[in-house]
Amino acid sequence: MDNKTLEILIDKYLTGTCTPSEEQRLMDWYDTPKAESPYTASLSTERRLALQKDLLHQIKHQTARSGTKEARIKRLPKRIWLYAVAAVLLFIVALPILNPHSQRQTTFQTAYGEIRSVMLPDDSEVTLNGNSTISYHKATNREIWLDGEAAFKVTKKLDKQRFIVHLADTLSIEVVGTEFNVQKRTSGIQIALKTGKIRLHYARKGKPAEIVEMEPNDVVYIGNSTSGEITKKVSQKAVAHFAWQDRKILLDNTSFAEIQLLLAETYDIRTAVLQESILKRKASGSIPVIDNHRQLLDHIITLYGLAIVEAEEERQYVLTTR
Repeated sequence: MDNKTLEILIDKYLTGTCTPSEEQRLMDWYDTPKAESPYTASLSTERRLALQKDLLHQIKHQTARSGTKEARIKRLPKRIWLYAVAAVLLFIVALPILNPHSQRQTTFQTAYGEIRSVMLPDDSEVTLNGNSTISYHKATNREIWLDGEAAFKVTKKLDKQRFIVHLADTLSIEVVGTEFNVQKRTSGIQIALKTGKIRLHYARKGKPAEIVEMEPNDVVYIGNSTSGEITKKVSQKAVAHFAWQDRKILLDNTSFAEIQLLLAETYDIRTAVLQESILKRKASGSIPVIDNHRQLLDHIITLYGLAIVEAEEERQYVLTTR
């Protein structure tokens, strides 16, 4: 079936004007193995995703129409309705590219507390902190997806080919050649630049896209609140964001609330406090990261003047003031 005919049949199905024979033709098409359309194969990833969002919007719009059409859909078997929605997506976007980096991708992942260095095909180096993942498509190895924390040493290309790190649907980092650290956790995102220059592309729903230029020693914070505002600071202590590569935690007037999140998300050490005031305590210093999680916690609570009340389960502790 050619694309134009398929488009017409899908539209008729969603508007409830398909004849029984047309419905059967559409279902026969769905049940037949299909190759990706030459049209979609020629599109860029960005264009495909844009089309995907547009189609999803159209589906919602169509299904919100008149009660007559809703009744029409309800009378159809559930299987056929689901097939029709899938057919709409397959027509333009095709299932293999709904997640553009899921096909023929390479993935590296670290366990809690593990540090691992990875050399990319372009000779750029990525060092992963604990509980972190990077992935990239083999055909576009200078476009990386990150979840967790990683430090990057990006190799410059003679053709000035960009290196891009995606942190979420709303944020990406564009690089030419530089060294920087990225942390993406539940509390938000932190980006620290050591050398070179990077450009952040930040697009939030319903707001104009932002571009933030970063110079050495800049640190950018993006909270995980609904506002997701960007805060950029210039700090001569930006190097502290790279200390984990030397198996150290550098504290600079750091609240225990921040350390509590770090322990949970990077080292799988869970803590609860008996006094809320503990979360506001701050400390400075250097803590060695050791494999024994209890000893690591002991170093930290000593610095903050805390004590362990009880260990509920392995790697779960209740803390109090001394």
